[in-house]
Order: sequence, then C-alpha cells, then structure tokens
Amino acid sequence: TGVANSTTALSNALATGKVVRATKGTYILTGTCPTMSVLSGIVGDGTYQTIFSTSGCTGHALTIATGLTGVVLKDFAMVRTGGAIAGQDGIHFNNLTEQAYLDNLRVDGHWINYRLGITSYSFGYNLFSNDARSHGIAITNADGAGGMQWYLSEGLSQQSDGNGIDVATSTGSASVGTFTNMKTFANKGKGMSFVGTAPNPLQAIRLFGGFVGEDCDHELY
Repeated sequence: TGVANSTTALSNALATGKVVRATKGTYILTGTCPTMSVLSGIVGDGTYQTIFSTSGCTGHALTIATGLTGVVLKDFAMVRTGGAIAGQDGIHFNNLTEQAYLDNLRVDGHWINYRLGITSYSFGYNLFSNDARSHGIAITNADGAGGMQWYLSEGLSQQSDGNGIDVATSTGSASVGTFTNMKTFANKGKGMSFVGTAPNPLQAIRLFGGFVGEDCDHELY
C-alpha cells in the first residue's frame, strides 16, 4: 500500500530460499534492508506495478550475498528519493555470483543503482538506471580476483552523477562479458568507461550496437 513497512516481511520471505512473488503495489523498505543470503529471487508485476520504496534504507536496498548461483530478479523497481551516499546502492552483489538472471528492472536514485561483481556467466536484460548519485551500472572485481562476464543487453543508464556504465578491475586480469544494444544518455561522467591497470588489465571487451549520447565527459572511454 505504500504505508505499511515491508522490510521484515521481505527479509523473512527471502530467507525461505524460495522465489518471492511481489504483486502490484508499493513496498516500503527502511533501516537495515534485505540481504539475500540463501538462493532465492524476487519476481514482480512490472517496473511501474511492483515498486520497492527504499528512501529509508540505511545501507544497500538489496544485497546479494557472495557464492549464490541462479539468483532471479525480475519485473520490479527500486526507487530512492532525497539523495544517497556511498554504501547506499540499489541492487548490490557483494562478490561472486554465477548464472544470475536480471530482467526488466528499474532502479532510481541510489548511490550505484546496479553494483555487479565477479561472475563467469550472468545476465542482465532490459535494465533501466536513472539518477544515480555515482554510477548507474558498475561492474568490478574489487572484492577479489575474478572475471566480470556479465552479458548485458537492451539496457539504458541515464542521468547519473558518475558514469552511465563503469567497468573497472583492481585485482587480477578480468574478462568482460558482451554488451548488446546498451545505451547511455546525459550522464555527468562518461557514457561507458572500461578501466584496467598495467598489472590488472581488462580483456575481451565485446560491444554490439547500442548508443552513447549527450554524456558530459567521454562517451566511450
């Protein structure tokens, strides 16, 4: 209803290890917001039907614990208003995940809207990012050496204070997945940024189609 606090209910539902069905409505999350610690998922009714209101979260809106295989996040929105600070991401993968499936999601107004970590094979389709205080979509192996092979397609990252899509490695060489028809628009930083270091290079960057436009810094860096 947008009135009742749903934080404990969502946390308890995720702890069952089953996929949580979140039907049409606005779900208020506050305080220490949910961590998915066992394999489960969230499936909603659409990005303008199932909305998690996360302005009251003191940390990340949804944290995915390391080591899970087969996480499903689909058909919902996470919306934060009033600004965010570091440590208040929208969907935050702590570290290693495998075969994650993200589809038709909308994340607005967090520090990093989608923070994706180490994987050898995970997917993101139709990801919409708007108004992040830092990067819209950030992929990193900063939590430990490993590949970052996220296969992203048909997404849009716009109006972030940082980069639209930011891919960076800090430990060990890492292969990037494939980006197909990914788009950025009007970000205050770069459109798409791929940054490695001399001992820790980024490898196997594959871009097909897409659009980078009206970003304030380099479009493709």
